[in-house]
Amino acid sequence: LYRDGLLLPARPDEPVKPGAKSVTTATLQRSLGQVLEMQSKLPEAAEQYEIYLQQVPDDSLIRGGVTKLYFTMRNYERAKTHLLVALGNSPSNPKLRRQMGQVLQAAGDHDGAIRYYRQTIELSPNVETAYRNLGLLLWGKNQYGEALAVWRRGHEHLPAAHTMTYFLAFSLATCPEAKLRNGAEALELATVLCEQAGAGSAQSLDALAAAHAETGNFAKATAIARQAVAIAKDAADAGLAREIGGRLKLYQTGKPFRTKTTVIPD
Repeated sequence: LYRDGLLLPARPDEPVKPGAKSVTTATLQRSLGQVLEMQSKLPEAAEQYEIYLQQVPDDSLIRGGVTKLYFTMRNYERAKTHLLVALGNSPSNPKLRRQMGQVLQAAGDHDGAIRYYRQTIELSPNVETAYRNLGLLLWGKNQYGEALAVWRRGHEHLPAAHTMTYFLAFSLATCPEAKLRNGAEALELATVLCEQAGAGSAQSLDALAAAHAETGNFAKATAIARQAVAIAKDAADAGLAREIGGRLKLYQTGKPFRTKTTVIPD
């Protein structure tokens, strides 16, 4: 109604039109954006929020919301622009730095993402997503030692986080660089992970199987990998079942698994 000029002005001297600088019209602009967002009209919603933020630039809640909208629409430049404004107002906010890392990672700027994830961890050592993504980016650059160091630090700060334990255990068992592998530690970590996650976690069992293979116990690795494949199939996770199945074939021939990429848990 406001957009189409069908609302009466709150005051006789107040014209109802987009961009009018008054609290009332700004509130209407924000409300219109919220309605459009609920209708899944994301580009139109973002446009209204932009007009609103020109009038009320300090509304961090709406700025955060429009940043997420742009991220959803894969408009990473606009998301980055709003995050830079937010960081200007709150430079020590680890959540904002983690979000910037995610935006840059999605946009393909991996060096920038690494920088922001590192800043996030320094500001707050308990942000699991930052450890997870930072490690993956470093691993993707073949910086295996640095990736392992990140996941080890994450595990130390978040010992109950299954993701950190999984990455550390699986990577210690399968790292391409022999000097960085540690089958005994991987086996210890994977055993604890399976106890924490329960017997129904295909990925935990996958890490345990990889650790047994690295320590030379291929019979146990084969049995556990078979169990993991069955669980993944029961969960309708065909991709994971296929990946573990590939490793199972190696264990059956007495070969451990080596990887340049890591499995990303949901």
